[in-house]
Amino acid sequence: MSILKKTLFTFGMVLAAALLALTIAGLLYKSETQIPEGFDGRYVEANGVRLRVLQQGQGSDVLLIHGSTGSLEDWELLMDILSKNHRVTAYDRPGHGFSAEISFPYTLAHNAQTARELIKVLGLKDVVVVGHSYGADTALAMALEKPPEVKSYVVVGAVPYGVTNIDPLYRLLAVPGLGTGVARVLAPILGPRKVREGLTESFGPNAGEIPPGFLDLRVLLWSRPMVALSRAHEVLNLESNLAALSPHYSEISPPLFLVEGADDKYASDVRRLHEEIKGSELIEMPNTGHQVQVARPSELAAAIERASVK
Repeated sequence: MSILKKTLFTFGMVLAAALLALTIAGLLYKSETQIPEGFDGRYVEANGVRLRVLQQGQGSDVLLIHGSTGSLEDWELLMDILSKNHRVTAYDRPGHGFSAEISFPYTLAHNAQTARELIKVLGLKDVVVVGHSYGADTALAMALEKPPEVKSYVVVGAVPYGVTNIDPLYRLLAVPGLGTGVARVLAPILGPRKVREGLTESFGPNAGEIPPGFLDLRVLLWSRPMVALSRAHEVLNLESNLAALSPHYSEISPPLFLVEGADDKYASDVRRLHEEIKGSELIEMPNTGHQVQVARPSELAAAIERASVK
């Protein structure tokens, strides 16, 4: 055997051993999700998932559904405003924040069903459902099903027709067993940089207004293996989920408010969505990127107030 062949053989054996070790590590991975000290919320079970939930204020009900990646902390500024007049409920979606992980579908349909079940478990009535990004797409899926407990929808920064430029790493993370092992190794190493760069880009023209400590907290929350896995599965499933959902957008009945930042890269898609859903109201915020709920909490709160009296 030539030196080149021996080298390639040795490399192949090392690579196979490394992949096997990662797969075993992934299969053995067990994570017990608990709410750490210093974080708010309590656990509620809905749709078979253990969800971290936070409620503030009294009055008519508002339910907040965060994006991917995200957690209930994304709504902090908005909750402080809305809770003066409403009972506001935020929660960590399955696989995010400190909610349960693994062993469930990472789909819009499952997220919509989970939100509906949470509404019933908590006894929410005449709810204004507010969703951001992936949570906005979840709200659109709910709107098509017309749950009687919901009175109106505020869809913020929707991605209604799919995403582009999917990170190849997500496909590796989605491989059963192996992906979990890779996430355990790479999430703490690559996660912090990816979180900071991704969030800064999504803020767009508002990047200079990111609140102190905002990025550090997201690095802590989003660089965990379970969150990386959830994000990967959701992104990879999103195109097929929206392909099934989008032909039916015209069947959605208002009241529905479409809120978008004018500088969001998906702004043109939201305008197209507005044309498809007759009677919907489009609220475009100038000089604003994707993170509307952080960059423009007062303006978004005003839109939610309008939805609450429809």
